[in-house]
Amino acid sequence: MSSDFSFSRAPAGKLEGVRQAIAGKTSIVLCRYIEAAKRMEAHLNQTRHDVLQADGTMTRSVLEHHAQALRSGDAQVLVMTRELVV
Repeated sequence: MSSDFSFSRAPAGKLEGVRQAIAGKTSIVLCRYIEAAKRMEAHLNQTRHDVLQADGTMTRSVLEHHAQALRSGDAQVLVMTRELVV
């Protein structure tokens, strides 16, 4: 999804719009802020259980584990911040 949503005070409609846009698809959802990524992951995990969240506070091994889960199909959605410290 190429649209840039701002989730700092995201109405439920924006969160729901992303959920609908990625339904049934393998996706990477980019968020500007860590809190926004965590809110997005929590929202998506209300209706599915294949969503992971990654951000720059995580260790390299955790980030790699999440990326591998997406590649292998163990996860279908990876919600991440745009900047990762690696």
